Amino acid sequence: MADRICTVDACARKELARGLCGLHYQRMHARGTTEKFSPAIPIENRFWDKVDKSGDCWVWTAYRNAGGYGRVGIRGSTTDGAHRQAWILTYGPIPDGMCVLHRCDNPPCVRPDHLFLGDNAANAADMTAKGRHACFVGSKHPQAILTEADVVRIRSLITAGGKQRDIAKEFGVNHRTISMINTHQIWRHVP
Repeated sequence: MADRICTVDACARKELARGLCGLHYQRMHARGTTEKFSPAIPIENRFWDKVDKSGDCWVWTAYRNAGGYGRVGIRGSTTDGAHRQAWILTYGPIPDGMCVLHRCDNPPCVRPDHLFLGDNAANAADMTAKGRHACFVGSKHPQAILTEADVVRIRSLITAGGKQRDIAKEFGVNHRTISMINTHQIWRHVP
């Protein structure tokens, strides 16, 4: 009796079971296909399974980066923001130069009606308006020597006729700093 050959096209190995050689039998058992690689599952079919829709925000439950934004694998080794993919799946492509922003300010949220488009300037303005910008103005700056009260005092001393070099020595700063405070080149936020 002649050995039977694997039924998969272009395979010349001996049949092990069910018309398949050992290699193709293992693949069929493990993946449900005899193909070398499992067929890629389209993002549309796997995206929403990773979303918790129980609350007001729909939270991405898979991988998130350090900033809390969800990341989703697309096209092999490429990843993209989960909120961006939610936009694409719901509304279509994102126009060039546009960002997908959150109304809810919740980085893992992928609920389409919590998202909107804006350019980089709108993204920066949104971040600043919502207080998420690490703004180091005045005495909040880690290298600040002066306080807002010092700046008010410096300006009043200059108005009273004080010499900038003397004022600089009193406050432990360079005389150029005093000049720039006087002309509102720096510390502009202090009236």
